[in-house]
Amino acid sequence: MKLFFDFSKRLFSRLLVLLLVASVFIVIEADKNMGNSTENIIKKIKVVENAISKKEKEIDALDKQHIEIIKDICKIADKHNKKKDCKSANPVKLAKMFPKWINSKKIPLQMIIKLKEMGKLYRKLGSLNTKLTITQTNNVIDEIFLQQYPTDLLTENQKWVLLLLAFSLFFGALTIKVINYYLFAPLSKKSKPIIINKDHLNNNYHTKYDAPQKEFQLTVDKKHNLVVKPDWYTMNTDGSTKTRFFWDWTNPFASYAVGLVNMTEFKTNDDTDRTVKIASENDPNHRIIPIHLKNHPGYVIRHDHVIAVSGNDITIKKQWRLWDWKSWLYGNLRYVYLTGTGTVYVHGYGNVSANTVTNSSRVKERHIIGFDTTTPFKVIRTETFINYWINNKPLYDIYFLEHGEFLQQQSFVKGSDRIVRSFIEDIFAAAGRFLGF
Repeated sequence: MKLFFDFSKRLFSRLLVLLLVASVFIVIEADKNMGNSTENIIKKIKVVENAISKKEKEIDALDKQHIEIIKDICKIADKHNKKKDCKSANPVKLAKMFPKWINSKKIPLQMIIKLKEMGKLYRKLGSLNTKLTITQTNNVIDEIFLQQYPTDLLTENQKWVLLLLAFSLFFGALTIKVINYYLFAPLSKKSKPIIINKDHLNNNYHTKYDAPQKEFQLTVDKKHNLVVKPDWYTMNTDGSTKTRFFWDWTNPFASYAVGLVNMTEFKTNDDTDRTVKIASENDPNHRIIPIHLKNHPGYVIRHDHVIAVSGNDITIKKQWRLWDWKSWLYGNLRYVYLTGTGTVYVHGYGNVSANTVTNSSRVKERHIIGFDTTTPFKVIRTETFINYWINNKPLYDIYFLEHGEFLQQQSFVKGSDRIVRSFIEDIFAAAGRFLGF
């Protein structure tokens, strides 16, 4: 039932996006169509007005010609003592009196026809002015309803855009996931293991884990200062307190990758020790596990899981793997890790466990909090495509080989299902993975 509800919600959200984009296109085209209709009517009105003006000039010319002919006829009529007929200036009577002369001069008796044509033009002009008034008073909604179907307003390019958008929304993720799962992911299984730091031959380093708890009471002295995230300490005694925005100002991006940003640093002012309690202020289900490092070559911890660091001898290092095709396949081109001597306090959701690799261990990627950089590992394709397709599992699992250590959390916090936020989060997550965040 939950699967059906999630599917229906995603389907509805994608249909809503497609409908919204189509509506925007239709409104834009309706507005353009209204403007084009108005312009076309105005152009037609100008054509008709020009035709009327031309007809008027032709009629004026004919009238002048007609007057000149009448004057000539009057002169001839005067010679024949028919001046009274000349004064009437009746074209029909004159035509009967002097048919040959009229034929020779070709009197333009087409004035009546031209007047009729001009009358038709005036009627057409009135009709166009009425249509222009109606068009100018219409709005976009009226223009849309004038169409047989609203989609008739869409251009061919817009129809192709909507078709591609529909494919991307409904089949884009499936297409990409099919390619990733069946084409690229199988290559990782045949690849050699990744070893970030090959100093495992040097046995001078040491790692120790304390039992995870919801709260720890720590002691700060002159030899060991303490840096804590502001929402992870609940109590402290007197001493010097200041903000440490970046753990290492020479490596601000590396500090951000580990999560050592906007920290609060606790120090003592005298020989008296200082007490600080650390715990989650927002969620009691978070557990904290201390990792004690001694001359350690490197320990990778996922972004935002470090909550406190104790000791002055811990530093940050980074390693780029631009020439390793396995890193490109996995999408992680840079690894940032902590090295040296000191204690790192890491949080996880639910139960948190430190695991030692004796046999090959396969772990879901999002359950991994951190691991020793000397631990060989591979990324291998998750077992089932359906769970990967519906986002129940990531594409890759972490496969630890031979020896080493890693931290695992029992649960994880799911991201938002909202389509826009998920899309933005995916972009930043992909960029962050490339940079080792």
